Amino acid sequence: MTISETLLARLTDTSLAIDKGLIGAEWLARSDSGKTFEVANPATGEVIATLPDMGRAETARAIDAAEAAQRAWAKRTGKERAAVLRNLYDLLVANADDLATILTMEMGKPLAEARGRSFTARLTSNGSAKRRSASMATLSQVTSRTSASSSSSSRSALWRRSRHGTSRMRCLRARWLLP
Repeated sequence: MTISETLLARLTDTSLAIDKGLIGAEWLARSDSGKTFEVANPATGEVIATLPDMGRAETARAIDAAEAAQRAWAKRTGKERAAVLRNLYDLLVANADDLATILTMEMGKPLAEARGRSFTARLTSNGSAKRRSASMATLSQVTSRTSASSSSSSRSALWRRSRHGTSRMRCLRARWLLP
């Protein structure tokens, strides 16, 4: 598989452009069928990547791996899950520009919209990035305060205490992360 030099030249961290499929913890360079597909930049028509074309068998393996990963995730404490979510957020913020570049070249999104799509942005005068950071921090805190053994009624209480739509969504996500 390949990634175009045009895309790689625009990235600060070229390791973010991966030409493999992820199933479980394994990166697959080739599909079972050996088929591939091309990803073209809609603005220029240039092929920016050739990737393995995964089929039914790979999809079934990915679902099985996701189910196993969910069981392992459910065994973690709320504090451990919060640390993972915070680390994910920190990685998204650190790589916001490269992720936006990839989205722009892959989908033709305007760069500013792609930055918002990757859930991160540099702090602007209106504080939108600050709000996103606070939202992620709140999700981490809600997750760490809610233990894996908490009852469904206490999780529902998190939902009822929310006053704003975004707060409800954070609590909904926190509820989804719990077993």
